[in-house]
Amino acid sequence: MFALCWSGMILSPALADPTEDFKLNFENQGADGATSLKASKAAIELFSDYIEAAVAQNGNFTIQTRIGDPVNPLDNNKHILFGHPFPGSGGTTLRVDGTDYSNYGIEVNQIGQLVSGPSTSGDMNQTVWQAGDIRLTQTLQIVEGNSRLRDTLLMKYEILNTGAVSHETGLRIFLDTQLGANDGAPFQVPGLGFVVNERERLGADIPQFFLSFDQLANPAIQTQGTLIGAPSTVPDRVVWGNWGRMNNTLFDFTVAPQMSLLGDSAVGIYWNPATLAPGATRICASQYGLGSLQVTEGELVVGLAGPNRLSVLNGQWTPDPFSVIAFVGNPQSPPAPGSPEDVMAELILPGGLELAPGQSSTANLGPILPGNTRQTLWMVHPTSPQGGNFTYEVRVTRSGLDPVSATRSIEIPPIGISLHPGFEDGVFIGKGLVQSSISLADIDEDGLNELVVGSPDGSLYGYNGDGTPVIEGGILNPGALFTTPGKASIYSTPTTVDTDLDDRVDLLFGTDGGVVYHLELLLSSDIIDPATKTMKAVPEPYYRPSSREAPAQGEEDDTGG
Repeated sequence: MFALCWSGMILSPALADPTEDFKLNFENQGADGATSLKASKAAIELFSDYIEAAVAQNGNFTIQTRIGDPVNPLDNNKHILFGHPFPGSGGTTLRVDGTDYSNYGIEVNQIGQLVSGPSTSGDMNQTVWQAGDIRLTQTLQIVEGNSRLRDTLLMKYEILNTGAVSHETGLRIFLDTQLGANDGAPFQVPGLGFVVNERERLGADIPQFFLSFDQLANPAIQTQGTLIGAPSTVPDRVVWGNWGRMNNTLFDFTVAPQMSLLGDSAVGIYWNPATLAPGATRICASQYGLGSLQVTEGELVVGLAGPNRLSVLNGQWTPDPFSVIAFVGNPQSPPAPGSPEDVMAELILPGGLELAPGQSSTANLGPILPGNTRQTLWMVHPTSPQGGNFTYEVRVTRSGLDPVSATRSIEIPPIGISLHPGFEDGVFIGKGLVQSSISLADIDEDGLNELVVGSPDGSLYGYNGDGTPVIEGGILNPGALFTTPGKASIYSTPTTVDTDLDDRVDLLFGTDGGVVYHLELLLSSDIIDPATKTMKAVPEPYYRPSSREAPAQGEEDDTGG
């Protein structure tokens, strides 16, 4: 848990902002978008009701809102990446064995040789390049973001080694972020707070997401980058930097902590060079789009951010634990005489969620002066394998003020072993004693395997994968395919095989009565009476009993035939 503070004033000294000629030309381009550095505007290749993405002929892209947040008319038709629909001030760099290939800037710049694209099929836009032995495929797709609306762009890169030797490959995504008309918007980064100067995070310190918004109370526009949590893949490094400095680099960049990014902010997302064997593939993916801060306004303003849904990857939740971040702002006029009281924030979790080890549910944010905001971070772990939808609350208190609460919900998918639909309460077989093992086979030719099992009550049972009986209203018991004369117990495992080579599954099993049975289901496609060509309407078993000598005392019939 961390508590950080920011205000409207930048108190730390900042280095000068080296605005580049490229950006000046970009900003001063004519109405037709023509400059010596920029080709014609890019086509809108991807769109939803909420955002759109323009993709240039070299795969570079920009993003703008359409209606944005449906309940916020202030964010309609706003840039969230600079220059839309004229890409070029950001780009992607592929590093291969120390050599950088980038589509940064003008359209003639490609990541090696262009193989195909950019082309849009369905809801995806793809561009493919080849740099020596390395093939890079960029896939852009508008996906559901934290709002559960299609307001986020997934940027996915597949790096494939098509050669016969290993190569060191890395990737950088360089985003020239923008918040409406503000090209120098600061960032809200869990664990770092209000980022107004260059900062970076590496390895395990990388946050799950970062935010940007113009104000806590009634924000006109808000954005979010999602770094961890499927379909994003965890990067090795993230830089929040000054665009004027970052644009001078293709990959290597040294953060200057005293360099302000308020004149022009950008983000660099890195996957460090790693060995890629012949034929191997590496996936690098991240997401950027609209944010979904939940805000409650009172005498204090509380904003609550966190994922709205977890994913399951390799049988585990991701991200786990997940981040919950609360922003608390004081919009009041100067307080009454005397020192302002400390502000307390408490995270209230429902059953099924718990704090990660070492966390406290309460955070002392200290005094928050008028016009200032503080943030605090919790890490939360799901505990219910069954999953579900869980709502948590952050309650903020200060002496003399009414409490202010904000709530947020998260969808947790089920994980691990769960009962298949139709088998939640199990399926009762015969007398409730099952000693026969279960066989699987497509006994009714519906393209799906059925479950076949014997019972001590003398019946052979068959069930579909959804728990329904193969034969509705079996002969004596629900689910019974066949009941042996005398109800001799069936302890053997049914054998399922096409013994008579008629392309139909046969069922063979033995009983404690010393008899082996051979069954096959009659289907509606079978002619039962050649004279009348009568068709059976439902599956029904027939059998060919075969007598043999009874086994010696104590001998078990476990061969199934």
